[in-house]
Amino acid sequence: MRVGLAALVCGYLLSQFYRAFLAVLSPVLQDELGVTAANLATASGWWFLAFAAVQLPIGVALDRFGPRRTAGGLMLVGATGAAFLRSRVRLGS
Repeated sequence: MRVGLAALVCGYLLSQFYRAFLAVLSPVLQDELGVTAANLATASGWWFLAFAAVQLPIGVALDRFGPRRTAGGLMLVGATGAAFLRSRVRLGS
């Protein structure tokens, strides 16, 4: 029970981070990556559109498969995507 709750808390914290990091880190991202404020606003907008687009399918999955399987599957998808991106992007370069 505690492991599952800890996993859900970590997933929630990551969700909140991904929602807010563009606004908080925008000056650094503009300097380091050379992106404009408009580019960051567009990226932030796409995040919220993607978040809104999955609300209905996730609701159906929660009803059909239950919260444990749905949350576990989505965390697996997220972890796989993060691992893929980590393997493609070299940090510190």
